[in-house]
Amino acid sequence: MNTEELDLLSRTDFLTTKANALAKVNQLLSHSREELRKVIEKTEFNFPGNTNLLSGKISIGENYRGLPYQVLDYPSLFDQEDIFAFRTLFWWGNFFSVTFQLSGKSCDYYRSSLIDKLPNLVQQEFYICINESPWEHHHEADNYKLLEESDADILANHPFIKLSKKLSIDQYAELPRFSTEFLRNIISWIKLAEKESFI
Repeated sequence: MNTEELDLLSRTDFLTTKANALAKVNQLLSHSREELRKVIEKTEFNFPGNTNLLSGKISIGENYRGLPYQVLDYPSLFDQEDIFAFRTLFWWGNFFSVTFQLSGKSCDYYRSSLIDKLPNLVQQEFYICINESPWEHHHEADNYKLLEESDADILANHPFIKLSKKLSIDQYAELPRFSTEFLRNIISWIKLAEKESFI
């Protein structure tokens, strides 16, 4: 072991600080969940059947690419044939992010309305996932790219759709507003697809 590693093993103060910081992140995600619930209660948007609209789960882990994370999935629907999910993520040392994820029936159903709203998505500086896997959350170039007007083919042909925006950690106080604005915008843009429900 080197000197830095030995010094770290000899200390406990950083663990207490880490635990306190993560507890505050958890409180922030809980507050965001309550603000998202208010949006859900006021909207006339018809979410797909079986979407969890009552309680958002906050998941906690220590090892996404070697670093701690916390995830709020709310509102969300995850099953083998259908994903319709809003995810709010904290990734230690990197960022907060909000993500709208579609696959299966929901992806087929809402894809065209997102293509129609491409100028809005571009104006809001959304990122779109270009990875083959829908389960990576970093914003490096092999996973997300900033959405452009020329990316209609990605929206039209990618096997799933993930749209995301990120917020720097030092802007943490903005997270509830950031996440609710994201949800409000998305459901207003895809409401056009509700004229004939598939569920």
